[in-house]
Amino acid sequence: MCPNFGVRSLTATQAGNANYNAATTITNSFIAVRATQSVSFSAPAVIPYGTPISLSATASSGLGISSYASSSNSIATVSGSTLTPTTNGVVTISAIQAGNANYQPSSNSVTINVEKPQSITFVAFSSVSYYNGFTITLSAKASSSNSITYVSSNTNVAVWNGSNALTVLGAGTSSITASQPGNGIYVAASPVSQILKVGKGSQTISFTPTSPVAFVNNGTFSLSASSTASNTGTNVTFASGNTSILSISGNTATMRAKGKVSVTATAAATANYNATSTTNSITLQ
Repeated sequence: MCPNFGVRSLTATQAGNANYNAATTITNSFIAVRATQSVSFSAPAVIPYGTPISLSATASSGLGISSYASSSNSIATVSGSTLTPTTNGVVTISAIQAGNANYQPSSNSVTINVEKPQSITFVAFSSVSYYNGFTITLSAKASSSNSITYVSSNTNVAVWNGSNALTVLGAGTSSITASQPGNGIYVAASPVSQILKVGKGSQTISFTPTSPVAFVNNGTFSLSASSTASNTGTNVTFASGNTSILSISGNTATMRAKGKVSVTATAAATANYNATSTTNSITLQ
């Protein structure tokens, strides 16, 4: 590379030898130009005002960036490589490489939207227990007063209803994330997550057997019950307190002798409910 630019001369000579006279000297002029270079420069498209950011650009020549410049110091100022946004608006920031004896100057610019900052307040959930039709009111708030959106990490436990509530679908754990994406005036808020823990619910059994029952030796009658977890009672089993009076197989009771006997209905635990039981008396007479 030519160390300097401008008009330069190049002279060609041949001194001759024993057989040849010296050649005519020829001189030509040429223009030496500096090499071109480019500047690579990127920055966030949207930033909140009040929070300085560091600018970083590079020149293909390997030379350092000479300076940065703001198109509007009322929106953002530049000191060295630090950009300080002061109010909302659109500003163009230029990265400049001034060049030297070997390289031409070069620059590159980015456009940045400076928007108002905002934050989200999202109070932690209390521990809750499942029940059918359970909803939880959501109360996260953005400092901008813009609407909040929610996402549940486990839709088997809870789903957002699109408004201000979660519909709880089962026991388990889910991370609920509140977000506010911004709107051109406010920058997107940092999402805030809270853990929702839903414990198994307490189920109840509806079991009111007919009593008294007219005794018939080895006669049978059916037992029926329903539970919170199963309206059909498919998770309910029965047990006799005295099999010499009444024996039970499945939901069929067989009378063995006259008397009063306790019958316990037990609802097994499910994915969403704890086990429970209830006892009633039946008189055979």
